[in-house]
Amino acid sequence: MTAQSARRRGEIAERVLAATSERLAAIVKNSPIAIVSLDLKYRVTSWNEAAEEIFGWNSSEVIGKPLPYIPENMREEHARMNEETLRGLSVLGKRFVSIRKDGSEVVVKLFNAPIRNDKGDLEGILAILEDVTAQHKAEAALKESELRFRRLYMNMNAGVAIFKVTNSGEDVVFLDMNPAGCKITGVTKEEILGRSVRGVFPKVVELGLYVTMIEVWKTGRSKHHPVMNYRDGKLDLKVEIFVYRNRPDEIVAVFEDVTKRELTLQELERRVWYRTKELEEVNKELEAFTYSITHDLKAPLRAIKGFSKIISDRYSELIPEECTRYLGFILKAGEDMSELITGLLEYSKVGRSPLNVEIHSLKEIVDECVSTLSSRIEEEYASVQTASEMPNVYVDRTLMKRVVINLLQNSLTYHKPEERAAVKIYSERRGEWVHLIVEDNGIGISQKFHERIFNIFLRLHSSEDFPGSGIGLAIVKKSITLMGGDVSVQSELGEGAKFIVKIKEARL
Repeated sequence: MTAQSARRRGEIAERVLAATSERLAAIVKNSPIAIVSLDLKYRVTSWNEAAEEIFGWNSSEVIGKPLPYIPENMREEHARMNEETLRGLSVLGKRFVSIRKDGSEVVVKLFNAPIRNDKGDLEGILAILEDVTAQHKAEAALKESELRFRRLYMNMNAGVAIFKVTNSGEDVVFLDMNPAGCKITGVTKEEILGRSVRGVFPKVVELGLYVTMIEVWKTGRSKHHPVMNYRDGKLDLKVEIFVYRNRPDEIVAVFEDVTKRELTLQELERRVWYRTKELEEVNKELEAFTYSITHDLKAPLRAIKGFSKIISDRYSELIPEECTRYLGFILKAGEDMSELITGLLEYSKVGRSPLNVEIHSLKEIVDECVSTLSSRIEEEYASVQTASEMPNVYVDRTLMKRVVINLLQNSLTYHKPEERAAVKIYSERRGEWVHLIVEDNGIGISQKFHERIFNIFLRLHSSEDFPGSGIGLAIVKKSITLMGGDVSVQSELGEGAKFIVKIKEARL
């Protein structure tokens, strides 16, 4: 080989080496993982851009200096790892907490390896560091979550049993059971682990629970197994169970001993039944008493009114003027008493007949009620406007007519003396409900009486100012409540009133 050819080969080798070095330098520079090299005195000799991004120091701040990111409590361990690396023992995937330039912490995974020259002599250490802070936090959160659920599993009052489905669904065996489950069923984990559920609790097949478990395993759909009375000679309890699939070959049963609850419910139902019967009897007696009293009062009241009228008509010229005035008081009181008795009879009749809730046209009912009161409306020069369209509703026709007539009479009665009564009747849809609204321009009602005006016998004005018995709105409330609805009022004193009757819409 000539000197010239040898020189040429050397030049080629140098160019190849230079190109390789450039490629390696580019790889190190652009690597997303921090790559740092140290000399034998553990001083930084190279520091790529990823290291700068992770730790915050640029290369000019760290070249020729010890590693800046090692926390005080890790210096001894890090020195030991460097010594082991120089002895040929690489560090693979060691995690530790490092310090950034701004003082914040970053969790890194370290890979150390020795650097040797062409002759095989040690020149330093190559450190590759991956930022695993996010992964570390996620793992810590997962560990805490698992610990939290483990504590819940161990301390919850409900029983939890975990099963493995084996042999393609031919059997279901116990994998685990929490302390509450062992307490409820009277077994220990050692007695059941690895055993078939049919062997431990043979009645699960007869009661349909085993079929439920297999169905949940096959479909993946959770299922609630209703309360069952489990008796097998060892156990006698009522349990409620919820079964779901945890993994492809695992199912979980969450169960609760409801024996005491069921007994309590049965006792409560028994007491409610007896109490309801007692209340029904008392209500019947009260209604019968009210009906009897009001009916029996009519005869003597007619006598009082009749004889007072005879005295007033026949002997008014023979008795003193003061006596005539007293007779007027008696007649007026008799009229008020008669109206009160009529109202009581009407109130006592509400609910005595069987409820007959059917689909009815609200428009037809309203128009019939307006027609019934047409004479009074004309005599008082009142105005009653009704909406051209109203929906069908579920009501008892007789009770609903009572409601509308009483509300309309109320609006006609309580109008301002200087104004004619003006009433609007219309409806509004509210979801599955209909609001029948009776709105007037009357004297209005103070807000403090909005709830109380539906109480029986409550009157806000004297009979001299406005006639009435104080029973009409109570009849409205009782009637609409029997039909499953409600009634309320919106009003201010002197600003009229808006009565809102809430009833179920009948959608065909």
